[in-house]
Amino acid sequence: MTICDFCFNEVFQSDEVVGSYKPHHLGSSSWKQSFESGCDICTVLLQRLRDFQAQATRDAARLQLCEENLLDLHHQKETLEGPYSEGTCILRSPLAVLDQDLHWPIYQFIVQDSGKEGQFCLMFNPSADSLDEIDDRNSSGLLQQGFEIYSIENKSGGSAAPKLHNRTDCELTFAQVQTWVEDCGIGNHVNCNPIVTKEGTGLGGSKSKFVPTRLLRVDGRSGLTVRLIKTETEKFQGHYTTLRYPSILPKPDAMLIIESHCWGSSHFITLRSHNYEEMLKDIPFTEFPLSFQQAMQVTLRLGLQHIWIDSLCIIQGDADDWIREGLRMDEIYRNSYCNIAAVNARGASEGLFRDRKPTRLAPSIISASWEGTNQRYKVVQDRFWENELLAEPLYRRAWVFQERMLAPRILHFGGRQVFWQCNSLAACETLPEGLPDVISYIPHGERRWRELVLTISSDNLTEYDKADIRRIRRIAVESYTSCNLTKKTDKLIAFAGIAKQFSRALNEKYVAGLWTNDLVTQLGWYVKDSATADGQPSIRQESGNFQMPPRLWYRAPSWAWPSVDGVIGLPVQVRQSHNHYRLALLEEPHVEFRQAGDEFGQISQGSLHVQGLLYSLEFKALSPEHNEFSWRFLPDDQRGYPREDDSVWMRLYPDDRTSLVLRDDGDGFHTLECQILMLSYTSTNSDPLNSGAVSYSGQGLALRKTSRRNIFARIGCVKFRQLTAIQWKMIESAKICSASHAGTEAYEIACGHTLTLV
Repeated sequence: MTICDFCFNEVFQSDEVVGSYKPHHLGSSSWKQSFESGCDICTVLLQRLRDFQAQATRDAARLQLCEENLLDLHHQKETLEGPYSEGTCILRSPLAVLDQDLHWPIYQFIVQDSGKEGQFCLMFNPSADSLDEIDDRNSSGLLQQGFEIYSIENKSGGSAAPKLHNRTDCELTFAQVQTWVEDCGIGNHVNCNPIVTKEGTGLGGSKSKFVPTRLLRVDGRSGLTVRLIKTETEKFQGHYTTLRYPSILPKPDAMLIIESHCWGSSHFITLRSHNYEEMLKDIPFTEFPLSFQQAMQVTLRLGLQHIWIDSLCIIQGDADDWIREGLRMDEIYRNSYCNIAAVNARGASEGLFRDRKPTRLAPSIISASWEGTNQRYKVVQDRFWENELLAEPLYRRAWVFQERMLAPRILHFGGRQVFWQCNSLAACETLPEGLPDVISYIPHGERRWRELVLTISSDNLTEYDKADIRRIRRIAVESYTSCNLTKKTDKLIAFAGIAKQFSRALNEKYVAGLWTNDLVTQLGWYVKDSATADGQPSIRQESGNFQMPPRLWYRAPSWAWPSVDGVIGLPVQVRQSHNHYRLALLEEPHVEFRQAGDEFGQISQGSLHVQGLLYSLEFKALSPEHNEFSWRFLPDDQRGYPREDDSVWMRLYPDDRTSLVLRDDGDGFHTLECQILMLSYTSTNSDPLNSGAVSYSGQGLALRKTSRRNIFARIGCVKFRQLTAIQWKMIESAKICSASHAGTEAYEIACGHTLTLV
């Protein structure tokens, strides 16, 4: 990590910055000089500014810009001489953003004591003047950037900068890899299963009961050759590695091809029915793409001979084989010796290993004079794991999510260094002894997942452990749905391995992305910002597919989140009070699977038979994007109730904002009228001194009628909190009475309508 003279003098050699804000760069010329000198702090801040401007202006090139890592652009000066064209996007020099009419200083910074000895936080925030130019204050978070600073005496971070070579396939790198593997394998790691021998003995020192159907055997004795083996025929019981690398999004006319991945424009050998027998014979190592070759080399360096690669171990174009093997992927990765991840590659031909400049790698060791002392510190981005690893191309893919969460050991071959991850340690070449606690909250959370879900028997879980697993489950669903999925109908299969582990750990039945324990609460899932991870509007599975038979696009019933493409949030399960209403499930969810008996596989149809309260309400859009709606009040004389101000909090979050039927009232707002099925609500006394101060909080589903009687489909989620008694009376007046109980006192007891959700 390189730091410019400006940052060194103004940030690290000034007592004034501890606890007080100071401006960072008062003009463009100073910032440009720092960028050209290679200062990583100034470069990261410039990237934040560029990403923010791209989003704020809804630039067509936004996604392309955000994918660029400016730290790497220092090594590719020709890309800084823009503008230049790539497809339909125009990419400009990152320095161009500094030539615009900006209020300086753009940033102000502060050094704050973290409360732990030898640890500080360096935080950059947009200055007051620059905030005046930001219309969307929520988007200003893109401009924020923090750096964690900790003493080199911090044992978890090591005390010296490790030696690095200018390639990630050098002997120094493999020596470090070998150290990680040996420490993990001989039992030095408390939460990892030891490996007694590298071939012939399973994890934990016993024979492994599971092996994949097929593996590749790499023979390095007389020239490198590779052949496919059928493990049952050859009685294989040893260790194997797995390879994961990104695929390329398919062309629209290729959507109906049944394969585990689309391999882009580069054609290479894959396992097919017509070449199956040939694959059982020795094939020259050079026949395979570069990523495969280098993963095989890593396998040999680890002392192994066998590797599993999906396109060479699953018969491509064979739907039955793909479904059968796809549903075993959780076992394939869980029982592997190590997963080799080509995280920086965009396809099979780009390989694992990269050139690099060791001097540009974080963290930096620097002397700082603060609070009357001069000490040496390490400086690293506060989102180090996310920016250095999870932002790489591979980890934007949904299929890879479960593989990363299930593999016992992972070697991540990144664009700048190699990372190690196991049940006990998260490390990288620049922090070989492990990430310090201050920047390891994400890998720590993943270790907690492995401890609770993959290691501990469900019989030994405490109530606290179970609550923690449900918290991790909510995070897992959000993380998974934030990833890209090439073939949308794979949504359930690509999550199956994770779902199995949650079901096993909690002993809960799984159905279409949800779990039957407290299913009513989980039905209140919602699409965050009604958008996908890249900011596009979320859409339902049937959108644009009405002319196609459902078997080609159907994934799940509308009440289950896999039916929507968007980032999903699951509601928190809370202890219910006695003053509580709850939707009644009249029977278990009815789901038909494409493969009989496979509750984690693809679904052909599903329904839910319920009884509950139904309301007819109107909601007004809160923005032109129609990603959030608020309950709309009617004038006093129409309902007879006093009209309260818009501070009431009752929101509707649509699943697919592009398909909503809205009414234009001519007042600048669009209105959505729909039926709301109440899932649950709780009434509480918000003022102990006033027995009448009751408030209501809860959630419901926004529904649309189908062409069949009493059959409804979900279109969104409704949440409300702290509604007053008057507001609640207004909502109750919009209740739809069921025909069998209308106008009777028994109506309230019967809980309203019986209907079916599809």
